[in-house]
Amino acid sequence: RGKPSSGAGPAAAGPTASDPRALREVLVIDDDPDHRTLIQHYLRDLRCVPREARNGLEGLAAARARRPGLIVLDLRMPGISGWEVLQQIHDDPGLRDVPVIVLSAVEHEYRREFPWVADLLTKPVSREQLADALARAWK
Repeated sequence: RGKPSSGAGPAAAGPTASDPRALREVLVIDDDPDHRTLIQHYLRDLRCVPREARNGLEGLAAARARRPGLIVLDLRMPGISGWEVLQQIHDDPGLRDVPVIVLSAVEHEYRREFPWVADLLTKPVSREQLADALARAWK
């Protein structure tokens, strides 16, 4: 799989090739294309394989078809909301053990409603915050 690229510096250090987090697939479910692009960029820097879904229904279908190593989920989306997606993931025996990191401007208000969520981060999120959340989710 080769060596990680140099030149990114210590802040960009992600999982190493021997790390079980290395090259895991992460599904990003967010209706904001700019936010999806940013998170996918961070994930590539962290040696993950990002996949994207533009809305909740697309995200659920992709999660069921691919069963990613982790899901990054926005809560506020049109149509089926992130809350509904989160509940369906939790209720699905094939997905309930997939860690979910919620990214939202309102995440702390809902922490008690979804105690099974791996992490909740406030938008905008930095690469370091996402890296820390991945490490906690995949410990």
